[in-house]
Amino acid sequence: MRVRLPAVHAPKRAGWLASCGVAAGALAAPAGAALPSDEDPEARRIAEAIRAQEDPTILSSRAWMEAEWNDDLDGSDSLELTLGARKSWRISDRHDWAFQLELPYRRTTDGPGGNLVSQGIADIKVTAGTAVRLSDTVRIGGGLELRMPTGDGDVSGNIWRLQEFAAVAWDATPWLTFTPKVRYFHTIARENGASPQHYAELYVPATFILADRWSLTARYELKRDFVSDYMTHAAKLTVGRQLSRPDLGLSLALKVPFNSLSNEYQLVFNVTHTF
Repeated sequence: MRVRLPAVHAPKRAGWLASCGVAAGALAAPAGAALPSDEDPEARRIAEAIRAQEDPTILSSRAWMEAEWNDDLDGSDSLELTLGARKSWRISDRHDWAFQLELPYRRTTDGPGGNLVSQGIADIKVTAGTAVRLSDTVRIGGGLELRMPTGDGDVSGNIWRLQEFAAVAWDATPWLTFTPKVRYFHTIARENGASPQHYAELYVPATFILADRWSLTARYELKRDFVSDYMTHAAKLTVGRQLSRPDLGLSLALKVPFNSLSNEYQLVFNVTHTF
């Protein structure tokens, strides 16, 4: 049996998600006061681990597993499981480098029948990035990702794709961080007659650090597809919690597109261990 969210028009979706963001702010204000002071090393470690889930300017060494489920308007759906690992190096007190590897597994089904269409190891992604701390509250970062056509059969996108990205992070308060970032994707080579990908994305997230190691991130997304000459926008809400034993970060996200031609909604569950 398939489970679907009720149909909601874009203005109502926007209002609902904005209300959630306001509620997060109301909760975060007292939570900020409840957190230990910035002089507490454990408090700083927890806050940095929470921010790093959304913040590419914090390059900690970590390993993670992510499950992403997409429900499409035509009744089909897809599940993508990703194993990832990142190794970072401290160049100086304010400068970090990192190298990242992601190995996804993808399973896709067709319309209401739920018949299997394809499954297998999808395309590997490798990323190199750097980040610089400009002050105690401001950071910048950027990098380059390469997606390679290493996937099995129909699961592969059959393209060599580059992604350039850049971000700036501002810790407005000890419990609120803004991390706007831009990503640019373009195909550099194709195999087996694959369609090219050429698009740009803008993310504007706000991360609230709540009491008892909880967090909430509200993110607005804008995507411009240069192949179809179409622009889409969406909102994503993520609830997270840092555990102490075992030392893991857990998060669950709901992404709702406002004017997508294909996707109804997306659910993402992530488990991260920071070294």
